[in-house]
Amino acid sequence: MASLTIAAQYSKKILLVLSIFFGGLLLLFIIFTFGKSIFEMIYPPNPDPALVAFGKLPEIPFAEGVQPPKNTAYKIETVTGDLKELNTSLKVFAIDTTSVPKFGDLASANDKAQKTQFALPPTSVVGDVATYVDSKNKSKTITINTITGDMSQTSDYINNTDLITNQIKDEEPVKSMAQAFLATFGMNPANYPQEKITTIRYKIDGGKLTEAISGSSANLIRVDFNRADLDNIPVVYSTWDKPKVTVLASAGEVVSAKATLSKIQEYRFSTYPLKGINKAFLDLKAGKAIYNKDLKGPEFSIRDVSLAYLDTDAVQTFLEPVYVFSSDEGLAAYVRAVADNWITTKPN
Repeated sequence: MASLTIAAQYSKKILLVLSIFFGGLLLLFIIFTFGKSIFEMIYPPNPDPALVAFGKLPEIPFAEGVQPPKNTAYKIETVTGDLKELNTSLKVFAIDTTSVPKFGDLASANDKAQKTQFALPPTSVVGDVATYVDSKNKSKTITINTITGDMSQTSDYINNTDLITNQIKDEEPVKSMAQAFLATFGMNPANYPQEKITTIRYKIDGGKLTEAISGSSANLIRVDFNRADLDNIPVVYSTWDKPKVTVLASAGEVVSAKATLSKIQEYRFSTYPLKGINKAFLDLKAGKAIYNKDLKGPEFSIRDVSLAYLDTDAVQTFLEPVYVFSSDEGLAAYVRAVADNWITTKPN
């Protein structure tokens, strides 16, 4: 019995020592974790260094947007009353601008034109651009770039009496028709998802295209295809009314369309330092920006600021970020975001 008692005492002592040992380890872990959190709050770690693998970048072309009026007053009217700090660096994506050999592919352009019911052969081929005419409607033409695949279709829809007397009851079939039309010209639905598709209803009134007040009075619907976000950063265009991928259609046909598809290489990128929100605001006030629409009045009220990628009609070798200063009624100002020392500026 004595030996059992001694063994029990030793077991209790061992359990006590182990409890103290593991309790001490747990306490040290808690102290270390809490202390590290406090230290990082006081001395935040430096952000990951930018890789800048592409070297100096070209300036984003700002010729397409609306130029800021002189003497515009900028007023910060955000929720907090100031401009929030955003990312210190961001990815820059390469854009594939390589050309098809042998001066383009006219056979491919012919195939696309024929699939969209345009007559062959093309009425003209000037440089890389082939033009086709609808055999049933001479006012309807389409141009296709045989190298890039970019497309633009126009027609005299304003004077089409059939369109004026017919209203669109359901926009979903029109959206589906627009998607099918653009698929012929190489649009990947994954790059232009459903949640990024927007529509505007129009009516033809007095020889002009005006936005329809009520849905039932619409003769045409403009379907705009906006590109999917890249790493949760949206892709924007220079002006709101000139999207790069858009279709204007009635209930039965596409009357106008445009598709300029940038070949963004999502897996070929490098991070670059950004100039910071304060420098961007100074650039905005200095007129180093473009608007996506006309400013009404002498004052630009800033409601929010964010980051986006600006995809222009002009050929770009890289998709670069911009600061977006958002105002009222969809008005936004874009300021180049990459730090100036990583931009190759053009001589004046």
